Amino acid sequence: AKLLAVKWRNLSQQVQNLETTIRELELQVEAQVTERVASETAIERLREEHHVSQEQHQKVQAQYYERGGEIARLEQQIQHHQQRQQQLQDELNQTQNQLQQIQSHQQQDVRQTQKLADALQLVEPELFAATEKAELSQAQLLEVEEALQEWQLNWESFQYQAAQPRETAQVQQSKIQHLENSEQRLRDRLNKLQQEQQQLSTQQQADEGEPYEMQLRELEAIQAEVQQNYEDAQQQLITLRDQQRAQQSSIDQLKEQLQANKGREASLQALQEAAFAQEDKALQAWLVAQQLDKKTTLAQHIKVEAGWNSSVEWVLSQSLHALCLENGDSHWQSALVQLNSGQLNLLQLNPLPSPLPQTGEGIKKPLLSKVHSNLDLSPLLKNIYCAENWEQAFALQAQLVDQESIITADGIWLGRHWVKINKGQDPAKGVLHRQVALEQLSEKIAEQQASLIELSLQQTESQENTQSLEQQREQLRAQLNQSQAEQGEVKSRWRAQQAKTEQQAARQTQLARELIECEQQLQLEYDQLSVARLTLQTALETMADSEQLREQKQQTREQLRQQLTERKQQAQQDRDALHGFALQEKQLRTQQDSLQHSMLRLNQQANDLHQRVVQLQVQQQQLAETSDSDEAAQIRLQQLLDSRAQLEEALTKARQSLQDIEHRLREQETRRNSADAATQVARSQLEQARINNQTITVRSATLQEQLAEMDLDLAALLAGLAEREEETVWEQALERITSRIERLGPVNLVAIEEYNTQQERKTYLDTQNADLVEALETLETAIKKIDRETRQRFKETFDLVNEGMQNLFPKIFGGGRAYLEMTGEDILDTGVTIMAQPPGKRNSTIHLLSGGEKALTAIALVFSIFQLNPAPFCLLDEVDAPLDDANVGRFCRLVEEMSKKVQFIYITHNKIAMEMAHHLMGVTMHEAGVSRLVAVNVEEAAALAEA
Repeated sequence: AKLLAVKWRNLSQQVQNLETTIRELELQVEAQVTERVASETAIERLREEHHVSQEQHQKVQAQYYERGGEIARLEQQIQHHQQRQQQLQDELNQTQNQLQQIQSHQQQDVRQTQKLADALQLVEPELFAATEKAELSQAQLLEVEEALQEWQLNWESFQYQAAQPRETAQVQQSKIQHLENSEQRLRDRLNKLQQEQQQLSTQQQADEGEPYEMQLRELEAIQAEVQQNYEDAQQQLITLRDQQRAQQSSIDQLKEQLQANKGREASLQALQEAAFAQEDKALQAWLVAQQLDKKTTLAQHIKVEAGWNSSVEWVLSQSLHALCLENGDSHWQSALVQLNSGQLNLLQLNPLPSPLPQTGEGIKKPLLSKVHSNLDLSPLLKNIYCAENWEQAFALQAQLVDQESIITADGIWLGRHWVKINKGQDPAKGVLHRQVALEQLSEKIAEQQASLIELSLQQTESQENTQSLEQQREQLRAQLNQSQAEQGEVKSRWRAQQAKTEQQAARQTQLARELIECEQQLQLEYDQLSVARLTLQTALETMADSEQLREQKQQTREQLRQQLTERKQQAQQDRDALHGFALQEKQLRTQQDSLQHSMLRLNQQANDLHQRVVQLQVQQQQLAETSDSDEAAQIRLQQLLDSRAQLEEALTKARQSLQDIEHRLREQETRRNSADAATQVARSQLEQARINNQTITVRSATLQEQLAEMDLDLAALLAGLAEREEETVWEQALERITSRIERLGPVNLVAIEEYNTQQERKTYLDTQNADLVEALETLETAIKKIDRETRQRFKETFDLVNEGMQNLFPKIFGGGRAYLEMTGEDILDTGVTIMAQPPGKRNSTIHLLSGGEKALTAIALVFSIFQLNPAPFCLLDEVDAPLDDANVGRFCRLVEEMSKKVQFIYITHNKIAMEMAHHLMGVTMHEAGVSRLVAVNVEEAAALAEA
């Protein structure tokens, strides 16, 4: 109430101040309005003067512009007349000059025509004589050329006859040289074949098969055992991981529950502490000084049977917040005089060593029987009984004496002459109920923490088992890979030995056949060599006889050539002279024709210019007749100029007068605008002051209404206030009370609805999570199945390709070995390395081989893959390009062997590869940019050649 009175007094003072300010602002507004009205009157008067002056200015300006237009037209007319006279005179002079130049050119052309006619009469006899001389020289040249052609025919016939023995000699010499080289090669090849045959025989005796089959069976048994152990470990690992996921889910759920319980415990603890807290700082300091701040309250020593919490708390009321002291503890009594403010409740109760016997009169049962404590509460609950319901309580009311009462669990408390009812209170807000809830939550949190520790230990043990199984699985995988590698190595050696044995047998058969063929070829070439030497001797004798006749024919050819050279020179000189005279005559006639055309053109131009001169003279005469009107125009122009000068002076005066009026008008408008601005500012301040006054008046009336509702007299309150009573002191006190209320916390009225909503959302998310987990398990199962099938199929394909590589490589290279090797442990992401060892070289990767060896190794790999999954046909593009003849032969034999099952189309430039083909197709280009396809059936061509 005092705070409201202080506020009302302050507002009344503000209202008085604002009323004074409003009166001052109203006087200011009236003065500014008067100033503005005076400015408006002056502006209206100046506007009328400005209108009159502006009309006069526009009238003079229109007359001035009219005179200017007339002057401009006259000046333009006079200037045009003068320019036209000058233009006609210039054009006449130019035309006369052109006419004189053309007449001069005509005279020069006549003289030049006469000169050209004289020159033509001199050139024509010389041209006729030169023509006859050139025809005679040409006839003599033809005679010599015919004689030389006849000699050439005879010479070609002789050359043909003499070339046959020379060609025969050259062919036989080449054949003899070729046969001798071939014979030497055959002898060398025969020696090599014999040496190779001896080496193969020795090597076949030295090579014996190793017992690879028993070793392979042992390795397969070991591999099967390791594979089974690996699958068992993998299955155990999957079981452990499922168990870990279940444990983790339980741990997460338990952590979530534990966190929720801890939050609820903290909330209840905060409410309990707020209920027991001492807000008075002076009282709190006194308790600390007397070492009473650590004492427990009565509520902490009480446990009530279920259903009686509200009733017991109602009976004990403020005693529940009392601090419990031991009997005989009186050190604080002397310090009570130091306590100036606050509320303090202290209890000195005896401890209860053993439960008290439950006594009562008749059927009356004491309320103390519903309370369990380690202190004697009989002083507080003496003569208070309990009843199960209100009927029993009212039935026992008549038996009560003074100072006795009876209370029910649902909040009805009766005395002999009074009844108190306490219903509708939330039990959860009671101190005792919160104390019970806190104890239950503490026990539940302890149990959950113990369960969490146990689950964490189980999870740690499961993780250790999983790690151990993973290490065991990795060891088994390494053993399995090692066993597979050893098995592949043994298979490779076994197959290599078998291939080597087969190859040696085939090579022995081939060597025997080649030895027979080589001996037969050697005898055949020896016979051909004897025949070639006899033919060479005959050809050399024939060549000696024809050499003498050749020299005679060559002398005759030299004489004819000399005559031909002389006749050609003479004929060329005569043709040059004829050409010079003919060219001179042509130039003269061309110049004559050109002059005639030029003379015709000049005559036409002279006629045109003469007519133009006549026209210009007529136009000058017509223009001279109009010269009198120009003098009148000059006089009129001078008059207009004088009139415009007078109008210009009048226009200047009118413009100056108009500018003076506009200047005064702007000054009055500036004064009016200043008055408007000042008026607007004063009105704004006046409106704001009135609004503030109205606001403060309303607030003052509101305060009066509040005081009236509280049945308080405003005059009495104002009389009781000090002159300098501060409003902030009362506001701070009000804030302290408000903060105490706010510490209780807000009441969430929709907590149950929010809980139901979140519970529904959690159920939905749990369902979605279960679906995702199920889908993930299905996907992992599918992935495992795909991985298992991929590993199996890749391993089978790899083994088959590796086997084909090991079989084909020795066939292509004539020995050696090659195999495929995985670079990684896991089949799904491993790489493949090609290891090749050609005959006579150490084992190395394919990157260290030569170009031809790389090509053959690649052919072996491609064909081994091709054998695994053959196609109807195979296209090879210049595969044999980097190979020499021996390797081309091996390549051709391999292609020929595989062509029994697959059709091959290959592009090649090698003759050996072409001989293998059944059909040849070539592309030729007889004409530029035009390609033709030529096809040959090799079998038909061979049959045709034999026929």
